[in-house]
Amino acid sequence: MYDGVKYNIPVNDVHSKCSSHYISDQMNLLVMVYQKLRAIQKLQEPYSLVKIVRLRSGNCFNTFNVQITGNNPQPSSFSISDSQNQTVTLAPGSFTVSEVPVAGFQVSFTGHCLQTGPFVATGTISAGQHLTCIIRNVTP
Repeated sequence: MYDGVKYNIPVNDVHSKCSSHYISDQMNLLVMVYQKLRAIQKLQEPYSLVKIVRLRSGNCFNTFNVQITGNNPQPSSFSISDSQNQTVTLAPGSFTVSEVPVAGFQVSFTGHCLQTGPFVATGTISAGQHLTCIIRNVTP
C-alpha cells in the first residue's frame, strides 16, 4: 500500500516462484511501480510564483539586492534595478522578502506581502498561486 492506494502484484504458479527469472521479473515490476509512484508524487508537488517588482521613486537610479527565504525559492537572491521585476518560484508555505539596506533609502513593501520590519516583508503562498510583492525605495 502506498499513500492509501493498494497495488496487487500478480503471483505466478508455485513452481515458477523459485526460478531466477520469476524473481527478476517481480523485482522489475516493483521497480516500475516505484518509479511510476515517484513520478505521480512529483506531479503533486505544486510550485507557486512570487513576482518581485521594484518601483522607482524620485530621481534615484540604483540597483538593490533582494533575498527570499521560504520553501525552496529559486532564485533565493538577486539584484534588481528601477522598474524591473524578478519572478521567484517556490513551494507553498510562508516566505520572507528582504532587501539589503542601502544608506539614504527607506523601503516600503506593498502588494501580496506584509511589511514586518524596515527592510523585510512576509507572505504566505498556496499551491499554484501567483503573487506580486512590490518594493519601493524612497529617499526620506
